[in-house]
Amino acid sequence: MQDKSGLLNQEFSLGSHQRYDWDQETGELVFSNDGVPAVIAKIDFIGSYSSKTNTWLWSWANFHLLEGMRVRVAAVRDYGESHDYPWLTTSKWEAEEGDAWDMAAVAAHVLQAKGVYRSPREGGAGFLLIREISRA
Repeated sequence: MQDKSGLLNQEFSLGSHQRYDWDQETGELVFSNDGVPAVIAKIDFIGSYSSKTNTWLWSWANFHLLEGMRVRVAAVRDYGESHDYPWLTTSKWEAEEGDAWDMAAVAAHVLQAKGVYRSPREGGAGFLLIREISRA
């Protein structure tokens, strides 16, 4: 996962853009500078980590998200069921942020993603799966 993310950052300079926004309805993550889109990624929401409750919540169990943002990630749960990995099949569990990165890496592997992006928020972070990415 680190290699994939490193290549994405190198090729698209993800950390150098002034802002980013993601939209559930379009399923896109847009990096921009001075209001001009620079990079656009097609995404799925993997899950979220809460530093307030020290928990991980899979997106397939988060009904506050639109179905289109979480439906593909259910394949990770199915993978966990067929390989007997409880962390992949339990909707919410006690975790540290390192566990969230591990779950994001597993999701990226199972879904053959280009990479993962961590979207910080107050009290934690959301983890986004990058399926496709290109310059705007």
